[in-house]
Amino acid sequence: MTRKNFVIVLICIMVLFHFSPAITHANMASNGEEEQASQTENQSSKEVNNDTDDSQKGDFQEEPEEDNNESSHEKENSSFQNDKEVENKEEEESNEEQNSDDNSSEEKETTPREEEGKTDSEQVEAFAATVSLPYEKGDRHEDLVEIKEKLNHIGFDGISETDYFGDWTETRVRQFQEYYQLSVTGKVDQETINKLDSVYNSPFQLGKRHEDTKIIKEQLNSIGYGYISVTTLFGDYMESQVKKFQGDHGLRVNGIADERTLAKLEELASTDVFELGDRHNALISIKQKLNAIGFDGISETNYFGSWTETRVKQFQEYYGLSVDGKIGPATQEKLNSVYNSPFQNGKRHEDTKAIKEQLNSIGYGYITVTTLFGDYMESQVKQFQRDHGLRVNGIADEPTLRKLEELASTDVFEYGDRHNALISIKQKLNRVGFDGISETNYFGSWTETRVKQFQEYYHLTVSGKIDGSTQDKLEEVFNSPFQEGERHEDTVELKEKLNRLGYGHITVSTLYGSFTETQVRKFQQDHGLVVNGIADEITWLKLDETYYKVGFQLGDRHDDIIKIKQQLNAIGFGGISETNYFGEWMETRVQQFQRYYGLSVTGQADQQTQQKISSVYNSPFQNGKRHDGTVELKEKLNHIGFGYITVSTLFGSFTETQVRKFQDYYGLRVNGIADEVTIDKINEIYSSPLQKGKSDSRVIEMKEMLNALGYDGIAISEYFGSWTETRLKQFQSDYNLPVSGIADPKTIQKLDDSLIRVFLDPGHGGHDPGGQGYGINEKDVVLDIALQTEQFLSTKYKGVLVNMSRTDDTFIELTERANMANRWGADYFVSFHTNAFNGSANGFETYIHNGNVSNETKQRQTDIHSYIINNINVNDRGEKTANFNVLRNTNMSSILLEYMFIDNFVENTLLKDPSYRTYLAQITADAIASSYNLKRR
Repeated sequence: MTRKNFVIVLICIMVLFHFSPAITHANMASNGEEEQASQTENQSSKEVNNDTDDSQKGDFQEEPEEDNNESSHEKENSSFQNDKEVENKEEEESNEEQNSDDNSSEEKETTPREEEGKTDSEQVEAFAATVSLPYEKGDRHEDLVEIKEKLNHIGFDGISETDYFGDWTETRVRQFQEYYQLSVTGKVDQETINKLDSVYNSPFQLGKRHEDTKIIKEQLNSIGYGYISVTTLFGDYMESQVKKFQGDHGLRVNGIADERTLAKLEELASTDVFELGDRHNALISIKQKLNAIGFDGISETNYFGSWTETRVKQFQEYYGLSVDGKIGPATQEKLNSVYNSPFQNGKRHEDTKAIKEQLNSIGYGYITVTTLFGDYMESQVKQFQRDHGLRVNGIADEPTLRKLEELASTDVFEYGDRHNALISIKQKLNRVGFDGISETNYFGSWTETRVKQFQEYYHLTVSGKIDGSTQDKLEEVFNSPFQEGERHEDTVELKEKLNRLGYGHITVSTLYGSFTETQVRKFQQDHGLVVNGIADEITWLKLDETYYKVGFQLGDRHDDIIKIKQQLNAIGFGGISETNYFGEWMETRVQQFQRYYGLSVTGQADQQTQQKISSVYNSPFQNGKRHDGTVELKEKLNHIGFGYITVSTLFGSFTETQVRKFQDYYGLRVNGIADEVTIDKINEIYSSPLQKGKSDSRVIEMKEMLNALGYDGIAISEYFGSWTETRLKQFQSDYNLPVSGIADPKTIQKLDDSLIRVFLDPGHGGHDPGGQGYGINEKDVVLDIALQTEQFLSTKYKGVLVNMSRTDDTFIELTERANMANRWGADYFVSFHTNAFNGSANGFETYIHNGNVSNETKQRQTDIHSYIINNINVNDRGEKTANFNVLRNTNMSSILLEYMFIDNFVENTLLKDPSYRTYLAQITADAIASSYNLKRR
């Protein structure tokens, strides 16, 4: 080292020594943190490099499909009313900020010079002396920013990250303390900070590694939050599964496996008893076994749903276990025992030979007796189980073996046998209608034939051998309570049905007498049954079948009537007391139902009626049901003005509301069910030709009515365009109709009801000039006045539609004029005339029919006569009556006007003047408008 270099080094050392206390003080607090941060950063870098593949390959997988049968029973739980808290967050944070501003404004202002007079340490010390642990509402401190950040991160979020402790922060602190079982004060004390740091720094959160993470992943996989690769890395997919687990179990959803989450996970993963709502991979195997042994139809997922619970209860009851619907050790042990039974298809066992012999002996035969439990034996076991009300699984389990032992111990008789017991058996067969058998102890060919017939008739295995099941059935029929000399409560019902079906005049009591037997024999013979006079099961079935075809009627009593009443009440034919009696009101309701659905109206609930009731009651188009056709139904309802329905396959409560509105509006039965009548009406409206884009002759009159009501500007043609639709929608909206833009019958009716239809009839015409005078004809004068009256009414007034009998010089018969007005549906008929007499008569007069006319007709005459006479300076000849043809034959109120005398020179001069005729037309239009209170345009 040269001297120059040595001097430079020495100077540097002196400078460093001079400033070392300040450097040391400044760095002392941060050295440890920087060192730790450096180590963490290096470690994190290594972990990211080493585990990228693991994270991508194992920790993000597709979610498994939900259990279709059972996942619908799961319910998502919100944690600690997050939704309400978030809704209130902005308002409360706003309050916090306001409080902050208020506090700031209340603080004493410090001038810049005063601030400059204080050192940094003095200012910090002054603030620190103001706020210290615990932090509470109203405090300000820079540490609160970090505390809020941590609370937000671990799921107590929505907090504005400022240094101010406001109401919402206090709420969140209380929730945090309550959730982690701390003392709930709402203050941030040391205990709260310690717990907050513990959760916030948990090693079990996104991006961190820990050996115990593998255990957590295994537990999550085991209870159905699975497909997570088991590594030490807590990755994205793991976080999503933890959040799902937390949401499902009412925990705080933060994606961190905190102590609450781990406790719940440990509780569920370690269980050896499974119950409704559980998830566990072990459930898949249990469900597979239940399905295999006859308790089937269970979706083989890891979720324990309501159907699984039902099947478990059935299994427990069937095998004599305690019925609680839970899969405990005893249930699992029994399940394994049955599932692994040596007496099932494909297995061998010495005792299988004995089972085969027993099956052969009671008619489930032709089984080769070996130790192998084969396909044919399985089919025979299933048939045996089916015949005896056992669980059909093809396994010779305990209930099956018990029933087999019970039946096989009975002697079996067959062709060629001799036994004294055969005498009694033959006597019984003869009694129950399989007769003609010689009652000896020998089993001959005719006995075998009769036994086969008996077995076939009563749906037994047809073997010709008298086995246990054949003897049981024979005993049952032979000892039936429904035969001569016996009494039974149900004999009353038997007799009522026979009486109803025409096998009658039987006294209804519990005694089965000789006449009842006679009538039963007639019934059996008429219906191709074995004639024995005993009401056996076959006879009862045929009796019920025949009886229900006839159905129920006034005066009947039957439990099935209750169900019919319930269904009628549900589908809109209600108010029926749900008893077993068929009374008058039920008869009325049945008649209404039959009439509504186009059935024969008898008032009897026959088979066709019951089927229709059931069809409507079980319609897929009602609240709570799903159907592909519901999509089209909703689209059509939306289109025809009963809308705002979300289009899906679900028929929900709002759809029901709209259907009810539709039914009520169109006068249908209001039941909220889209039955065939409702759907037909929907389709009728939906397919109406009176809607945008279509042409129809009826569109012309509809447009005229809209124009007349002030919804004008519509070009008159048969085409229904967009402007017509706009105008029609305006009308529907104004008149509180469903706004569809379709001119359905109700809209057309409302249009018509909102209008006054005035029919103007200029008298005479063609070859009939009417009165004449001074070169003019009555037919021409009144045509001119009527045409202008039509123009004044149509252009100056709203709500009036005008039609005329003639618009040119043509002749129309008087009766036809009245018929034209009748066909058009006119509300008022006005016939235009002038008078003629002797040249000196003069003045104005009006006529109505001289028969029995309405008060309205009289009042209209007074209104119009008074208005016109008050506006013309001529003689008032008065309001008169006459039997004129047009007044006599019109169906509506009508009037005939005689303006003046055409043969009177003075009045002729007026009538000859075109401007005066215009004036007459104007005041005539005004008179009609005044009488009907029409509004001017």
